[in-house]
Amino acid sequence: MDGGVLSDLNAGDASRTRDLLCRTLYSRLFTWLVNKINIIIKARHFGKRKVLGVLDFYGFEVFEKNGFEQLMINYCNEKIHQLVINLTLKNEQEEIVKEGLEWSRIEFFNNNQICQLLEHEKHGLLSLLNEPHVQCDSMYWTRVEQCCTGHTHCLTTDPNLPPFCFQIRHYAGTVVYNINEFVDKNRNFLPKEISRAMFHCDHPLMPVLFPEGNPKRCSIKQPLPISTQLRVALTSLLNSLSSRQMHYIRCLKPNELKQPRIFEMALVQHQVRYLGLIPTVQIWRSGYCYRLPFAQFLCRYKMLCVHTWPRWRGSSVEGVSLLIRSLPIPSAEFVFGRTKLFVRSPRTVFELEDFRRMRLHDLALLIQKHWKGYRQHNKYKKMKHSQIIISSAWRSWRVSSLFFVMQSSRCSV
Repeated sequence: MDGGVLSDLNAGDASRTRDLLCRTLYSRLFTWLVNKINIIIKARHFGKRKVLGVLDFYGFEVFEKNGFEQLMINYCNEKIHQLVINLTLKNEQEEIVKEGLEWSRIEFFNNNQICQLLEHEKHGLLSLLNEPHVQCDSMYWTRVEQCCTGHTHCLTTDPNLPPFCFQIRHYAGTVVYNINEFVDKNRNFLPKEISRAMFHCDHPLMPVLFPEGNPKRCSIKQPLPISTQLRVALTSLLNSLSSRQMHYIRCLKPNELKQPRIFEMALVQHQVRYLGLIPTVQIWRSGYCYRLPFAQFLCRYKMLCVHTWPRWRGSSVEGVSLLIRSLPIPSAEFVFGRTKLFVRSPRTVFELEDFRRMRLHDLALLIQKHWKGYRQHNKYKKMKHSQIIISSAWRSWRVSSLFFVMQSSRCSV
């Protein structure tokens, strides 16, 4: 073939290579398009500013046949669920206990064992895919059987399971995975002959999407496995989310038919249960909706008390205590921890913000009043000074004129 690539493959290898090329082309084109959009809408002026980000995460997937893609998606869901559980249930209760407040611990399901089953450095199902001697699905299956034996959330020996399938008890339910093409899909390494063929395509975008096909490149670095790329990107995402102030929107599917006015009670109850909504509501109902360190609370609301405004010389705890006693809010709404002040109900927070808004308005009027008085006083001083200058000049001119008249009269006489 002139200008082409000829490779003898059997039907199975040809199908896998075709699918790999389609997946690679789609993935790289999608990444290229997203990067272009980000460049176009990127803010031109840099600086410190507030940012509102929205993370719309794909849901848990379970089909009649589940493979490598479903395992990756469900692994991401496990990690996101673990983060939400830690922030809303685990860390919430630990902070309350750490601050020395009375608390009856609320139990909840922790999916840490499932995450470890998937990502453990030595025995995790994703780590097994990257072992050097795992070159095919049968080798991977052998390692899965060895590592999952006796695990409470993984099953490989059930006679009801199809061949080369394993079962994982996820937080959202049980999923059966078939390991067919797990190893090939994880590698995602496009043969260099195909990369070069794509690089030399007539379409101007192909050299951008397949730079490794450039024959002038001396070294071609083999890409990381898909599971490794996913874990790196997911770790970066979780670190970013952990450093932000997050709010959560839980979406419940009313029915499997995607039809309006149909409410399947069992399905909704299952989602409420595995999403941990009941313990979350219990904690928020019996816990505290708002908390701030004493110094920050005093800095934000000190204008509401005459004793703490404009400057407070004492300790932050004493200032907060004086501030609370001066407010028309029951003291039972506030609880003092070791380092933070806790507020029980959202209504109290709204009242504090309303008081603060009104007080800031009054302070703004006071500042305007003093500024206008200062400006008028300066204007008066300038006018008085100008009047003195004009009066002095007028008197000088009048005396000079009178002297000139008298001198003229004297000369005439």
